Amino acid sequence: MTTVILGGAECVWRDLQRLQDMTLIDCIIATNDAGVVYPGHLNHWVTLHPEKMPAWWDQRLRHRLEPPDKVWFHRESSEFILPHEVLPDWGGSSGLLATQVALKLGSKKIVLCGVPMESTQHFFSERKLLGVTRYREGWVNYLSELTERVRSMSGWTAQLLGEPDDVWLKTQGENADGAQSST
Repeated sequence: MTTVILGGAECVWRDLQRLQDMTLIDCIIATNDAGVVYPGHLNHWVTLHPEKMPAWWDQRLRHRLEPPDKVWFHRESSEFILPHEVLPDWGGSSGLLATQVALKLGSKKIVLCGVPMESTQHFFSERKLLGVTRYREGWVNYLSELTERVRSMSGWTAQLLGEPDDVWLKTQGENADGAQSST
Protein backbone atom coordinates (compact mmCIF):
# COMPACT_ATOMS: atom_id res chain seq x y z
CA MET A 1 0.00 0.00 0.00
CA THR A 2 1.40 3.43 -0.98
CA THR A 3 0.22 6.15 1.33
CA VAL A 4 0.70 9.85 0.73
CA ILE A 5 0.86 12.48 3.47
CA LEU A 6 -0.33 15.92 2.32
CA GLY A 7 1.35 18.68 4.30
CA GLY A 8 0.91 22.43 4.22
CA ALA A 9 4.03 23.66 2.42
CA GLU A 10 3.74 25.58 -0.85
CA CYS A 11 5.27 22.60 -2.69
CA VAL A 12 2.52 20.13 -1.70
CA TRP A 13 0.60 20.03 -4.99
CA ARG A 14 3.78 19.93 -7.08
CA ASP A 15 5.10 17.10 -4.90
CA LEU A 16 1.81 15.22 -5.21
CA GLN A 17 1.80 15.53 -9.01
CA ARG A 18 5.38 14.22 -9.21
CA LEU A 19 4.43 11.25 -7.03
CA GLN A 20 1.28 10.52 -9.06
CA ASP A 21 3.48 10.44 -12.17
CA MET A 22 5.57 7.72 -10.48
CA THR A 23 3.04 5.40 -8.85
CA LEU A 24 -0.54 4.72 -7.86
CA ILE A 25 -1.64 5.95 -4.45
CA ASP A 26 -3.74 3.73 -2.21
CA CYS A 27 -4.34 6.01 0.77
CA ILE A 28 -4.45 9.80 1.25
CA ILE A 29 -3.77 11.32 4.66
CA ALA A 30 -4.15 15.09 4.77
CA THR A 31 -2.93 17.44 7.47
CA ASN A 32 -4.56 20.67 8.55
CA ASP A 33 -5.54 22.99 5.67
CA ALA A 34 -4.69 20.39 3.00
CA GLY A 35 -7.74 18.49 4.19
CA VAL A 36 -9.92 21.52 3.57
CA VAL A 37 -9.07 21.79 -0.13
CA TYR A 38 -7.93 18.37 -1.35
CA PRO A 39 -10.65 17.55 -3.91
CA GLY A 40 -10.41 13.77 -3.81
CA HIS A 41 -11.34 11.16 -1.25
CA LEU A 42 -9.55 11.58 2.08
CA ASN A 43 -8.93 8.38 3.95
CA HIS A 44 -7.65 10.22 7.02
CA TRP A 45 -7.33 13.82 8.25
CA VAL A 46 -4.73 14.62 10.92
CA THR A 47 -3.85 17.67 12.99
CA LEU A 48 -2.01 18.86 16.05
CA HIS A 49 -4.64 21.62 16.21
CA PRO A 50 -7.91 19.87 17.13
CA GLU A 51 -9.44 23.20 18.13
CA LYS A 52 -9.33 24.22 14.44
CA MET A 53 -10.93 21.04 13.09
CA PRO A 54 -14.59 22.15 13.47
CA ALA A 55 -13.99 25.17 11.21
CA TRP A 56 -11.88 23.16 8.75
CA TRP A 57 -14.57 20.45 8.66
CA ASP A 58 -17.25 23.03 7.87
CA GLN A 59 -15.08 24.58 5.14
CA ARG A 60 -14.55 21.17 3.50
CA LEU A 61 -18.29 20.50 3.52
CA ARG A 62 -19.04 24.02 2.17
CA HIS A 63 -16.71 23.19 -0.74
CA ARG A 64 -19.01 20.18 -1.33
CA LEU A 65 -16.18 17.75 -0.59
CA GLU A 66 -16.93 14.48 1.14
CA PRO A 67 -15.77 14.08 4.74
CA PRO A 68 -12.77 11.87 5.49
CA ASP A 69 -13.10 8.30 6.67
CA LYS A 70 -11.35 9.06 9.96
CA VAL A 71 -9.91 12.03 11.92
CA TRP A 72 -6.83 11.81 14.16
CA PHE A 73 -5.46 14.10 16.90
CA HIS A 74 -2.60 13.97 19.41
CA ARG A 75 -4.95 14.67 22.33
CA GLU A 76 -8.63 14.48 23.11
CA SER A 77 -10.72 17.38 21.90
CA SER A 78 -13.87 18.83 23.39
CA GLU A 79 -14.18 21.19 20.40
CA PHE A 80 -14.58 18.42 17.81
CA ILE A 81 -17.40 16.14 18.88
CA LEU A 82 -17.43 13.73 15.92
CA PRO A 83 -15.57 10.42 16.37
CA HIS A 84 -11.80 10.65 16.19
CA GLU A 85 -8.72 8.65 17.16
CA VAL A 86 -5.84 9.84 19.35
CA LEU A 87 -2.14 9.02 19.05
CA PRO A 88 0.72 10.39 21.19
CA ASP A 89 2.58 13.43 19.85
CA TRP A 90 6.10 12.56 18.64
CA GLY A 91 6.90 16.28 18.55
CA GLY A 92 7.49 16.66 14.83
CA SER A 93 4.59 18.59 13.30
CA SER A 94 1.22 17.42 11.98
CA GLY A 95 3.18 15.73 9.18
CA LEU A 96 4.89 13.43 11.65
CA LEU A 97 1.57 12.69 13.37
CA ALA A 98 0.15 11.77 9.95
CA THR A 99 3.17 9.51 9.41
CA GLN A 100 2.40 7.82 12.74
CA VAL A 101 -1.12 7.18 11.49
CA ALA A 102 0.23 5.60 8.30
CA LEU A 103 2.59 3.41 10.31
CA LYS A 104 -0.25 2.35 12.63
CA LEU A 105 -2.35 1.46 9.57
CA GLY A 106 0.45 -0.81 8.35
CA SER A 107 1.42 1.22 5.29
CA LYS A 108 4.64 -0.11 3.76
CA LYS A 109 5.35 2.86 1.47
CA ILE A 110 4.68 6.30 2.96
CA VAL A 111 5.54 9.39 0.91
CA LEU A 112 5.54 12.93 2.27
CA CYS A 113 4.26 15.64 -0.08
CA GLY A 114 4.49 19.22 1.15
CA VAL A 115 6.32 18.24 4.35
CA PRO A 116 9.85 19.58 3.71
CA MET A 117 10.35 20.71 7.35
CA GLU A 118 11.89 23.93 6.11
CA SER A 119 10.89 27.51 6.77
CA THR A 120 8.93 27.75 3.51
CA GLN A 121 5.58 29.36 2.83
CA HIS A 122 2.37 27.47 3.35
CA PHE A 123 0.32 26.78 0.23
CA PHE A 124 -2.63 28.69 1.69
CA SER A 125 -0.88 31.86 2.90
CA GLU A 126 2.35 33.83 2.76
CA ARG A 127 3.06 32.81 6.35
CA LYS A 128 6.09 30.55 6.80
CA LEU A 129 6.36 27.44 8.93
CA LEU A 130 7.68 28.34 12.37
CA GLY A 131 9.44 26.06 14.83
CA VAL A 132 11.25 24.07 12.16
CA THR A 133 14.26 23.27 14.37
CA ARG A 134 12.03 21.96 17.15
CA TYR A 135 9.95 19.90 14.73
CA ARG A 136 13.03 18.41 13.09
CA GLU A 137 14.04 16.97 16.47
CA GLY A 138 10.88 14.85 16.48
CA TRP A 139 11.71 13.41 13.06
CA VAL A 140 15.28 12.64 14.13
CA ASN A 141 14.16 11.08 17.44
CA TYR A 142 11.98 8.54 15.57
CA LEU A 143 14.25 8.05 12.55
CA SER A 144 14.74 4.34 13.22
CA GLU A 145 10.97 3.81 12.92
CA LEU A 146 10.79 5.80 9.66
CA THR A 147 13.86 4.82 7.65
CA GLU A 148 12.56 1.80 5.74
CA ARG A 149 8.97 2.86 5.12
CA VAL A 150 9.01 6.67 4.68
CA ARG A 151 10.32 8.88 1.87
CA SER A 152 9.80 12.55 1.07
CA MET A 153 9.38 14.48 -2.16
CA SER A 154 11.12 17.66 -0.97
CA GLY A 155 13.31 19.57 1.43
CA TRP A 156 15.01 18.55 4.63
CA THR A 157 12.82 15.46 5.06
CA ALA A 158 13.92 14.26 1.58
CA GLN A 159 17.55 14.71 2.65
CA LEU A 160 16.87 12.84 5.91
CA LEU A 161 14.72 10.00 4.56
CA GLY A 162 15.54 9.95 0.85
CA GLU A 163 13.21 10.48 -2.09
CA PRO A 164 11.08 7.66 -3.45
CA ASP A 165 12.39 6.03 -6.60
CA ASP A 166 11.19 3.18 -8.81
CA VAL A 167 13.25 0.61 -6.91
CA TRP A 168 11.90 1.62 -3.48
CA LEU A 169 8.33 1.96 -4.75
CA LYS A 170 8.40 -1.52 -6.31
CA THR A 171 10.19 -3.44 -3.55
CA GLN A 172 8.15 -5.88 -1.57
CA GLY A 173 7.50 -5.48 2.11
CA GLU A 174 6.06 -7.76 4.73
CA ASN A 175 2.55 -7.36 6.05
CA ALA A 176 1.97 -7.44 9.77
CA ASP A 177 1.20 -11.19 9.52
CA GLY A 178 4.51 -11.86 7.73
CA ALA A 179 2.97 -12.39 4.29
CA GLN A 180 4.71 -10.72 1.34
CA SER A 181 3.11 -7.68 -0.23
CA SER A 182 3.94 -6.13 -3.59
CA THR A 183 3.05 -2.62 -2.40
